Amino acid sequence: MRGILLPLFFKLFNFKKKSFYKAVIISSLVFGALHYINIFTKKNYGFDEATSQVIFAFSIGIFFCGLFLRTGNILSSILIHSAFNFAFGTEILEKIKNGHTLTITTEINSFTELFPTIIFYLLIITIGLLMVKFSNREIFIRKLTTIKE
Repeated sequence: MRGILLPLFFKLFNFKKKSFYKAVIISSLVFGALHYINIFTKKNYGFDEATSQVIFAFSIGIFFCGLFLRTGNILSSILIHSAFNFAFGTEILEKIKNGHTLTITTEINSFTELFPTIIFYLLIITIGLLMVKFSNREIFIRKLTTIKE
């Protein structure tokens, strides 16, 4: 997403100042929305569970876009994303190994249960957008415009 869609959207929006934010948000929306595929690929996985994952993926997508722009290197986003997937994957595998049955919970009984999640997502989004703000756009634009089309 960050290596293909993000530069594509930058070019589409003509590299204007606000285009960086638009490209980050739209590519993160696409990244998040693609997680709806899990409804069809995972057993007992419904729209509510997928939507929760889509919102998380959108939030973390903004963070990864900001990291990519701030560092000027896609490898940092790839490594951290891989670490997230590995951490979540090994946790699930450990539970299965110990005989636990994995269940998906969808109920939130009160706003106090939802509040920390909202704060966490907003924090991730804010950090990502701050990295976009403080990235060196000129270097990124120069790299994109020197690539042969």
